[in-house]
Amino acid sequence: MKNLFKGISYPFISITYFFKYPKLISLSIIPFLINLLLYTIILLSSLYFVKPRLVSLSGLNNDPNILNYFFYIFLSIIVFLILIIICYIVFSILSGIITGPFNEHISQYIEEKITNQIIVVQHGFLKDIFISLKSEISKIIFYLIVIIILFIIGFIPIIGVIFSLLFLFLFNCFYSALDFLDYPMARKNYKLKQKIKSIKSKPSLSFGFGFIASLILVIPFINVLLKPIFVVSGTLLYFKENYK
Repeated sequence: MKNLFKGISYPFISITYFFKYPKLISLSIIPFLINLLLYTIILLSSLYFVKPRLVSLSGLNNDPNILNYFFYIFLSIIVFLILIIICYIVFSILSGIITGPFNEHISQYIEEKITNQIIVVQHGFLKDIFISLKSEISKIIFYLIVIIILFIIGFIPIIGVIFSLLFLFLFNCFYSALDFLDYPMARKNYKLKQKIKSIKSKPSLSFGFGFIASLILVIPFINVLLKPIFVVSGTLLYFKENYK
């Protein structure tokens, strides 16, 4: 239980590093702006697609009475909650690919500060982007495979729905930990199997960190603002807790 709360605390601890090392703020500006634009496009596009269909489904087009209006509000709340989850998933995938190289620089910078070692880059900027993209794509493929399997299981009445929702929650916490602990592991040339094994080696810490990441980063626009903090906290967690 102690390690669970310890994992939860790391994002809050990492905020102090942005004051201690102001360069982290400047390194976060470009990925923040990219993420802000990306998430805004995803969310507004989703709302633009869904809103007229909600009006039609609720019956407001044909009979704008009070019952249909309340039904429209009820549908809007349900659909909005579902949209937030869908937008979070789409945003996480696209953001990981587009801003991965920028997040890598943030992670590398904080690693140098906490280890007091200069990381010697033995390849150019384009190679750095390629390595980052390769790491992100391997994680995304893994994520999509599991999500598709859970989606299929969800068609099984009652038991399948319960199992898929429960496992989706647990897997999302695990994947969030993997996503932000990935940057230092990628620099050590870990394969996906090694990364998964490393996350599983400290289950309580990883779950606590992944839980708070999943909880906070699903909130619209807060996720955009706080994502660099989770990049820093994932790197801190990896080195300070001696993940292997």
